[in-house]
Amino acid sequence: MQSAKVIFLTDMISDNEKESPLAFTDVKGTVSYLPDEELIREGIVEVFRRNFKLYGFNPVETPILDFYEVGANKYGGGAEILKETYRLRDNGGRELILRYELTFKLAKLLAMNPNTKLPFKRYEIGKAFRDGPLKLGRFREFTQMDVDTIGSKDMFAEAELIDMTAKAFKELDLDVYIELNSRKLLYGLFESVNLCEESFVDAALSLDKYKKIGAEEVIEELLKKEISKDCINSMFGTLNKATEFESEEQKIRFIADSAKTPLALEGAKELEQILEYCKSNANHIVVKINPTLSRGLSYYTGPMWEVFLTNSMINCSIAAGGRWDNMITKFIESDKEYPAVGAAFGLDTIYEAVKEKRANKVEIKFFCESSPKVLVLPVKQTPILVNAVTTLVSKLRKAGISSDLIVDQKLRKSMEYANKNAIPYSIILGENELSRNAVTFRDMKSGEEIEIPENELVNKIKSKIAT
Repeated sequence: MQSAKVIFLTDMISDNEKESPLAFTDVKGTVSYLPDEELIREGIVEVFRRNFKLYGFNPVETPILDFYEVGANKYGGGAEILKETYRLRDNGGRELILRYELTFKLAKLLAMNPNTKLPFKRYEIGKAFRDGPLKLGRFREFTQMDVDTIGSKDMFAEAELIDMTAKAFKELDLDVYIELNSRKLLYGLFESVNLCEESFVDAALSLDKYKKIGAEEVIEELLKKEISKDCINSMFGTLNKATEFESEEQKIRFIADSAKTPLALEGAKELEQILEYCKSNANHIVVKINPTLSRGLSYYTGPMWEVFLTNSMINCSIAAGGRWDNMITKFIESDKEYPAVGAAFGLDTIYEAVKEKRANKVEIKFFCESSPKVLVLPVKQTPILVNAVTTLVSKLRKAGISSDLIVDQKLRKSMEYANKNAIPYSIILGENELSRNAVTFRDMKSGEEIEIPENELVNKIKSKIAT
């Protein structure tokens, strides 16, 4: 009788396939994080979450998926963002998108809950997606930390967000400054140089590149957009003169007085109020007036700002904010007023800044606590000892002490595991300890070992963790 032939999986794969293993790489613009990295990221999130709550904001959560027609609303992120939107179709033939930001999701949330009491202060931390260009600190899948106040027209709301920004970044030990402008001040300047209203957005988008590409290229770009030389010369005459003043208030007042339009004067007044409020803030941050700054032009209505790192290779903003008084009303087609101001913090960019500090040997003080705190180990793998350490680890967890357990490897190898994973304490249980109702407690950093009665163990560990 002929024996059956055993066929191995490798026999069914061609030589070419054997030589071409699956490339396990992340999709471009996305990143995976191991525990030592994610603990820092969680620490960053906890700093912001704690400060959001400290300033009176409450959490919400919205879906990552949405209908395309909602995300494509002209009062949402605008046409530029839609070019970077991930668009898909489900099995039911519905056109969907992955959310590209959290702001339009807030507008939809209020549309679905029209009886929400104002002022409404909310924060949301979640993933967003944009199929845009990549650079240091900018990804296609990213985590946004948004905070908004809905229902307040007073500039105190802006100053409060700036104060919170200063406090959070101080806790992260990141040195930052704010560039502040007003859409009203900028558009008021456009009015004063007789720029037609249809060209306001185009002119603002070009001026926003001033810091990156310089005056000459901005002027060349404006000319290509068929903006007259007279308009450009008048505009730059005012902007250049404004930079000569030392104080931020003088810069604002000079632009407003040069423009003399009601819109520019209103914008100047709002910026002056913010700066005045900031003087009373508990947390100091450098605020610079940048009259060429433009962002969120599809929905920002007044003050707008960006947060930048000092002395960093990361030159994009790591946070931004502004006032968007009309978006919700128009987005949900309501007669109700929804004055709003908010700020957005990019976790991934902030994490890159923290990585940069670590590379420069700067100590990071805001790690989330690693888990576990204790590793419980039997001296031998006998049924009695395994049952005993299982009972012991359950007791520790019930007391709120994060604990791990290894029962299937030699003690020396388990100790190596504890050191490699930065577990601060280990508890060793052998037959001798078991006979005395005690355990051996080892400080993994110092190597010190002491025997402790089992009934004192929980208090001992808690006192160690507290110090």
